[in-house]
Amino acid sequence: MSMIKCPECGKEISDKASSCPSCGFTLNSQNTQPAPKSSKIKKVCLIGGILFLVLIMIGFCSNGNSSDDASSSKQAANVKPELTVSAFELFNAFMENELSANQTYKGKYIAVQGAVESIGEDIVGTPYVTLKTSNAILSVQCMLNKSETGKAANLQKGQQIVVQGTCDGKFGNVLIKSCSIK
Repeated sequence: MSMIKCPECGKEISDKASSCPSCGFTLNSQNTQPAPKSSKIKKVCLIGGILFLVLIMIGFCSNGNSSDDASSSKQAANVKPELTVSAFELFNAFMENELSANQTYKGKYIAVQGAVESIGEDIVGTPYVTLKTSNAILSVQCMLNKSETGKAANLQKGQQIVVQGTCDGKFGNVLIKSCSIK
């Protein structure tokens, strides 16, 4: 005689019992077998797959912005932005009409003014600053050149800054890549 778990209440009962003495669940030969281990394997694979997809998405968001050669930093210092916009205006433009906002901003070197919401690094070590918007969850995310790490380390939440970079469109957050803090 071996002990099994009741499929209904989870209490341990004899595999010879015709019903669970605790909850009264009627047992038969099909439901007296212990749960197959393959269901645990499926759960582990599912969780692993989800984590893998999340990591891919984070890597996609960083979009290889960790390149920080001296020529791109010098070029950014000498280039005048095509447009200057507040983080609120930029974010709202993408929320109201993403296609129109893409035509106006995507691929263009812009200056974005706003209040610092957060400062951090993505999974591949690229520093970023998010600027506050009208949305409590989403923001304008500025992926910084690595040479800007020192400046970013001295920022504080709520501080007003201007960031210059290339608008990459909306992927949850509105993304600005290859940024420098002015």
